[in-house]
This record gives sequence, structure tokens and C-alpha cells, in this order.
Amino acid sequence: MLLTGLILGKLPSASSIEGEKRALAEPSPQLVKELNEALALIETGQSSQALQKIQALSAEHPDVSSLDYLAALSAMQAGDFQTAQEKAALSITKNQKVSDSLVVLSMAESRTGAGGKSSLRDPKIVRESLLREAVNADVANPFPMIELASFLRGQKRDDEALELLRAANARLHPIDTHVVVQTSIELMKLQQTPDEELPAASSEGSITEIFSSVYISLRKKDYKQVAIALEKGRHQASPDLFAYLIRDPVFKSFQTEPIMAQAL
Repeated sequence: MLLTGLILGKLPSASSIEGEKRALAEPSPQLVKELNEALALIETGQSSQALQKIQALSAEHPDVSSLDYLAALSAMQAGDFQTAQEKAALSITKNQKVSDSLVVLSMAESRTGAGGKSSLRDPKIVRESLLREAVNADVANPFPMIELASFLRGQKRDDEALELLRAANARLHPIDTHVVVQTSIELMKLQQTPDEELPAASSEGSITEIFSSVYISLRKKDYKQVAIALEKGRHQASPDLFAYLIRDPVFKSFQTEPIMAQAL
């Protein structure tokens, strides 16, 4: 589209894209390790340091897929919107993470305003154009739809937004992956904790805390507390999420316990 072309320039031809795909390098274990360490900095509020590390990795490994997108993402976290735009645009020209990169580009556009309004460069028009391209670039990806719906709601275009949200909902996985990852990490920590150092069980709090309580109580053979925590979990989690978490590997050794056999 015209507005995207003004930002990105000419996109590569199909033949050049295929050539780049063939030239993509496999990331080494060391690169993956360094990248994970860099991304972990974001969780501790060290977004600028993360950006520096990822930019260095991207420059050192230009043929590894998605590093430019991750650099754009870390730049957004660090508040460096100009770098976010540049890296997202580069990711798109390489035909890597196109849909997600267009979303990042639209978010950066909303922060910078692209230097103010003009007949060709109204930031709102540009952002909507980018988000619509993101939706069309990957019709299976729900997240551009969610971002576009949020934008449209801000424009009081609720009917269009509702249609997009329904479309996004149909594409979302029924299991909350953030909760699964957080719970899995916590259960693994508890699994490595000696019996005498296990914390007190509590059936209050988040899903992660509730399933941690189930595991702690099983270890302590406090089956009354297990029952309380399981009941809380059933009410707080969706059926799909509950069924997934109760099958976490840490519970495997307790499957013969009557209360767990019933939960499964």
C-alpha cells in the first residue's frame, strides 16, 4: 500500500525473497543462549541493555531469521521508537515476521507521529494502514486483529472493532500460554526444593499460586489442602487450562493418589 511504501521503500521481489529464505542461517546454541539472556533483561527493567545486546547480535548474525524483529521489539520496550521503526522495517524487507513487524511499526508510528500530520502522513491513517496490512499478512495471527480493534475503538468505530475481536477470539488458543509458562517455571522450582524448605501451602492468589499449593500439599501429604486448592483451581481456571496444568509432569508421581486420579 502507498503509505507503507513511503515508510519502507520497495519490497523485494518473490525471487529475491526465496533466495533470502534459502540463505537463512541456523542459530547456534550459543547465539540462542545470548539472545535469551538479552531478552531476560527486559523483565528486570533493563530494556536499553537488552536492546544493545540484541542489536549487536543482529549485526553479527544478519542471516539469522527474526533478530531484526526482536531488536524492534526490545527497542519499543526501551522507548527508542526510531530504532523500533528501522528494525521492524528491515524485518519486513527480509520477509521475516512480517505481520508482527507491521504491528510494531504501527505502535512506533503512534509514539513518534512521524513528524506531524500532512495530507499523506496523518499518523492515524498510517497506523491504521499498517495494522490492516498486518492483519492481511497473516490471517491466522490474532494479535494484529486485537491491535487494530483497539485502534478502531479509539476512533469510536465499535462495530468494526467488535467484528475484529470476534475474529481474533476464534484464532486464540484456549490455553493462556503466559499462565502455563509461569506455572511450569514455579512448579519446576518447587520440584527442586527439599521437603524441609517447602513454603506453606495457600489456596489463595493466582492460578500459579493455586497449582503450586496443590503440589506442595501433595508433597506434604496434606490431602485436605490438596482438595481445597483443586476446587479453587477449577473455579478460577478455564476447563482447558485446568486440564492442561493438572497434567504437568511434576504431578506424574502422584497420579495414583485417589484425589489426583479423580482430578485427572
